[in-house]
Order: sequence, then C-alpha cells, then structure tokens
Amino acid sequence: MELDQEPARYCLRDLLDGRLDPLAAAERIGFELCPADPGSPLRPVRGWLYRAEDQQEHRGGLTEELEAELHDLAARLLAGPLS
Repeated sequence: MELDQEPARYCLRDLLDGRLDPLAAAERIGFELCPADPGSPLRPVRGWLYRAEDQQEHRGGLTEELEAELHDLAARLLAGPLS
C-alpha cells in the first residue's frame, strides 16, 4: 500500500509548529497515517507512543525529554521520504 505522504507531512509540521499536542499528533501519525508495512519510516512513531503511554501511566505525564525525542523524530521524518 502506497502511503499518501501529504497528510503525514502536514501532521509532522503541525507538531513541530506547536499546533498539535504531541500525543494527538503521534496517535494520528502512528495509527491513522502509518501503513501496516513494518518497514514504514513512520513506524518509530508507534514505538514512541508506547513509551509515552507508559510514562503517562507511571509518571503522570510526558517528560520534556520524551517530547523532545518526538520533535527530533518528526524533524528527521520530514527531512526524508515517508514511503
């Protein structure tokens, strides 16, 4: 399945610009926009989400470090092809 890159790129940009909450952006990218292909460049966003869910459960919220990781990941994804 070919990924429509534009919705993912818009979501990544909105995350970096602060227009989207990190969790909301990661959920949209990781589960709605990421294809089932395990080799998708967007797949690491799902891994970030699992760590974020664990952190929220055990620490009551996201740390600045974890949010920074997502921003770094988004910047790297925007710099390359998404399919």
